[in-house]
Amino acid sequence: MAFLINYQALTQDVVDVDVVFESELPSVPELVIAVVENLSADDPKYLLEAFVVAKSTTGFSIRLSAAPNTGNYSLAWVAGSSAVIFQTLAAFGVKISALSIHATALLDSDYFPFVHTNPIPVTKRLTWAVLRALFPNLKSGAPASPAAPGSYGDVAVSGVWFYAHNGTLWGRSRLFQTAWDVSAGDDPAQEGVTALVNGQKYIDIPFPVAFSARPYLKFSFRNLVDANTLMLTGLQISGNTTTARVQLNTAPDSGNYEIVWEAKL
Repeated sequence: MAFLINYQALTQDVVDVDVVFESELPSVPELVIAVVENLSADDPKYLLEAFVVAKSTTGFSIRLSAAPNTGNYSLAWVAGSSAVIFQTLAAFGVKISALSIHATALLDSDYFPFVHTNPIPVTKRLTWAVLRALFPNLKSGAPASPAAPGSYGDVAVSGVWFYAHNGTLWGRSRLFQTAWDVSAGDDPAQEGVTALVNGQKYIDIPFPVAFSARPYLKFSFRNLVDANTLMLTGLQISGNTTTARVQLNTAPDSGNYEIVWEAKL
């Protein structure tokens, strides 16, 4: 069992505190050490002790010896394997609250171990700088301009726009809205494939979602099955917010013809 370490702010006048682990431990921690700190200019400061009253694989509970008199107290804690905890403290020769905690932002120099299993197990290390470049990094908001701060691999989605950073600038492209994407937004569109009816010289195309107005229609024909196929052309002869009718130059001679369409306002 490894260990977890973190800080948690304490609430004024509250003596019972629950701590929830960011990641579940494989078993109940053998050891939980909790230390109360107050590094502010409060005067007076209470000498508070934290007593562990419950623990599990997902967290632990403590009871303070007295209620904090301000909101400037925090709880520095470590939980996990007693052997690993004491070995780590001995190796670094520092107090618990001085250890680099797992919840802080990752540095480019931090590394992750990986085991390469073929042909024989070999442990490799990848730095965070290398690892984060291998995956897109989803941002919570859209960039304000192409020159907004960002790094290679950063992506964001806002409305109908998809943003990506190339290491120098942000770029954006409009998301292509398919039939399951309701006809709303700046540029509502739907697409689909509808089978033609053998021997029928027209086809009605139903839109999965009703448009707010009659859309423009683009289409083409295909037959990916028959060896000898007809050369079909078509003309839209009617339409509304829910359907469109296309007249064919000739009736299909099999059930393997399809119309590939896109409707857009």
